[in-house]
Amino acid sequence: MLRKLFVKSRQVHFLHIGKCGGSAVKDLAERINKLPTGPSIVTHGHSTKLQHLPQGDPYFFAIRNPVTRFYSAFYMRKRKEQPRLYREWKDSERDAYTHFAEANDLAENLFAKTPLGHQAFAAMQSIGHMSYQHTLFRIREILQSRPPLCILRQENLDNDVNSLLIKLNIADDLKLPDDKKIAHRNDYSSTPQPSEAAINNLERWYAVDIEYYRLINDWIENN
Repeated sequence: MLRKLFVKSRQVHFLHIGKCGGSAVKDLAERINKLPTGPSIVTHGHSTKLQHLPQGDPYFFAIRNPVTRFYSAFYMRKRKEQPRLYREWKDSERDAYTHFAEANDLAENLFAKTPLGHQAFAAMQSIGHMSYQHTLFRIREILQSRPPLCILRQENLDNDVNSLLIKLNIADDLKLPDDKKIAHRNDYSSTPQPSEAAINNLERWYAVDIEYYRLINDWIENN
């Protein structure tokens, strides 16, 4: 089977869903774009949706388990996205972190019929990058009418990136960045681990996202 060759004039789009490894992928895309041959990777911001892309242009994106994505987003915004960036809290975020010092505290209080439960509900809608992943596309577009070139999984990022490079016919020995600052990657092992109650609440909150995540994983395994 002949592979489809990509030339520099051919654009391949990367839709960036927050907290799914996108910063590392964008760093890789910059290095791909410096190669003498191969595609031009167009990286987009968090608000760009599939419908905004030129019809027929190939695209790819990355996904992540919604529960682990929640924890990553919580602590990223808690530190105001440092050290790679600095983005001051919105007033609603400042209020959220006043009530919830740890992600597990917030998750455990979701759906509680108490004042703190109401604060938890508000915090979920206030803290950046904790919104739903599926808002960039419709599942039917991905699986049927407009399938992507590739889907990357944050949990399997190195292997999935290798698959992407093969599909792009890039023979150079390119790797994701090791530098945690460039990749916007941090270690959360010292933070309180999610309790069973917290996980149950998050699975209820992100029920639609979790179903999207399952269907997309099935699609990846079959393609």
